[in-house]
Amino acid sequence: MRILLLDDGVDGTDKLLEWFSECGDIEMASIIKTKELFLERAATEKPDAVFIHTGRQGFPGFKTGEALRAAGNRVPIVFLSDEKKSALNAFDAGAEGFLLCPVEKGKVKKCVENLKKCANIPAENG
Repeated sequence: MRILLLDDGVDGTDKLLEWFSECGDIEMASIIKTKELFLERAATEKPDAVFIHTGRQGFPGFKTGEALRAAGNRVPIVFLSDEKKSALNAFDAGAEGFLLCPVEKGKVKKCVENLKKCANIPAENG
């Protein structure tokens, strides 16, 4: 499974990447810090899922998700936010998942397993 993460790289991003690596079957998990590069890489690398951090001042999370959909990209999107009320906006923007920050290891792993099921990727053994 290939994952792209749009995030500014602060407040636990390294921990999130560590948890992705513990999920098994993750070939690649990359942090991208700008909307433009994120959209470019989502188009060229064809990830199995994208995670987009939103809700930070000046960080275009929901607009990035909307731009993915407008470009015809149907990749599963999971939004991350510090605000509970953003969950409704996430699903309005076409998200398959939402994680409230600070994220918890168990919820990240469950989210990744659900994404694997959607993509027909076998669950990790054991």
